[in-house]
Amino acid sequence: MKKLVAPLLVSCLIPFLTSKLSAQEAAVSADAAQSSASAQLPPEIANFTIGTNLSGVADWQPELPFNNLVKSMRVWNSRTAGSKDFSDKRPLDLDEQGNVRSLAEDQVAFSLAFVGLDPDRTMEGYPQGEMLFLYDGEGTFSWKGKAVLVESGQGYAIVRVDPSKTGLFEMELTSANPDNYPKNLRLWRPDTWQRGGDGGFVEPEEIFSAVFLDFYRPFTALRFMDWLKTNNSKQVNWNDRAKPDMTFYTTSAGVPHELIIALANKLKVIPWVCVPERATDEYVRSMAQLYRDTLDTSLRPMVEYGNEAWNTMFSFGKFAAEQAAERGLGEKSNYGAQLDFYAVRALEIFKIWNEVFAENGRAPINVLAAQAANSWTTRRILKNSEAAEHAHVLAIAPYFSLNVSKDADAQAAIAGGLDGIFSRLEAESLPKAAENMSETAASLAGTPLRMVAYEGGQHLNAVGNQTKNKELVALLNAANRDPRMEALYIKYLQAWKDAGGAHFSNFSSTSLYNQHGSWGLKEYIEQPEETAPKYLGVKHWLKELGQLSGE
Repeated sequence: MKKLVAPLLVSCLIPFLTSKLSAQEAAVSADAAQSSASAQLPPEIANFTIGTNLSGVADWQPELPFNNLVKSMRVWNSRTAGSKDFSDKRPLDLDEQGNVRSLAEDQVAFSLAFVGLDPDRTMEGYPQGEMLFLYDGEGTFSWKGKAVLVESGQGYAIVRVDPSKTGLFEMELTSANPDNYPKNLRLWRPDTWQRGGDGGFVEPEEIFSAVFLDFYRPFTALRFMDWLKTNNSKQVNWNDRAKPDMTFYTTSAGVPHELIIALANKLKVIPWVCVPERATDEYVRSMAQLYRDTLDTSLRPMVEYGNEAWNTMFSFGKFAAEQAAERGLGEKSNYGAQLDFYAVRALEIFKIWNEVFAENGRAPINVLAAQAANSWTTRRILKNSEAAEHAHVLAIAPYFSLNVSKDADAQAAIAGGLDGIFSRLEAESLPKAAENMSETAASLAGTPLRMVAYEGGQHLNAVGNQTKNKELVALLNAANRDPRMEALYIKYLQAWKDAGGAHFSNFSSTSLYNQHGSWGLKEYIEQPEETAPKYLGVKHWLKELGQLSGE
């Protein structure tokens, strides 16, 4: 990576400059130098390469990225002792990290793990073997449902999963000493811990599970939109962010940036991060400083403002419309003004990140994003010429889609079966996706911006009331498991390459297939690849592009 020369010259000349050169003017000078010097994108982004979005961290997600499984468990909920009700919705006495400090006389706290995994009650997707639970402080824990207690003592328990049991995998806290309440909870994956010679236990030092690391190793960039709980985020100030010492990483704050940086550093992969829609300048600057100071210097972070400002399904669209009105860019009902605000605020964020990174001669990769199915959004956003000049890539989500919202369409899809689904994907969905790619590429003609994909892949969805149509949902889920999906993904990514597409970020890594979609390349991270045709299609291109070492 080239070092910046202009900021160094400015710093040398400052003693000789007149006092009329304000700090603001100096920042503008550094920002201009940054924009010029960082125009050269790393090949991992400038060329056609493949990355992926990570699935969110939640108790119902099958990814289980951390060796400490508590981090992926549900936050504490309240239940009345002895009650058969799931939750009494009473507030719990929690500290800043989310630990239970005390319980009312008839109150217990409970947390869940592995929710939704493997409805057939086999071991697929579950951690297999004995898990070690450790905690500091004083309290009483019990294990229910699929959680089977093997052994326990002061400050520890050994548990395993029995999927044949009824109920969920449940950890319950029945008592807590308010003066020394339980904290620093760890539930270590099987095969990551050992018994010590002194009767204690040897805990793992590695944060991430081995199978998780192996899955992500081939990708050139990872987008952390869901890890950061970007959609509908309420974060405003830097203190609102997730902290590393939080008990659970399943809160509305998401996963701490420190964990994202640790993963990027370990895999030497470019992190693609999203700034919350409501974030203050102080938040933006602190976030940039953290990445500048702790991210491997060989890596340039990709920086995106929010997720899908054009999409009224998320709060960002409404927020952007309100802010456009406040800034005098247009009425709330003016969709163009909504996108104008997005470009204005994205530019402000780019300038802050540029300024922060320029302090040690580095540069982020600034991302503008638009709607793939409406290239007008690209042209509207790029009307802000200064935002376009400060950006390095324009990102879209060129899904190949089959969305079913009407009863008649659902009946027709069911009648046609899987053959009918794939006929439509080949004849309609794939050509339309390729057309969207080409139209966006045409909108970027004459600009230095590279076209990248912030999301992409199949988009077979039951919409609205059709999510209750079990036959339709089963059909769409089955299509995602069909071997024909492999060839379709190979052809789809060829279309992206033919359109001049650069980096492509698949959506998503792993997920359960249900009425809300079938987004994952795999249904759980250890799924045999021969049963995951979408993964095989992506793997074909990972091999073709030289991203799979040793194959």
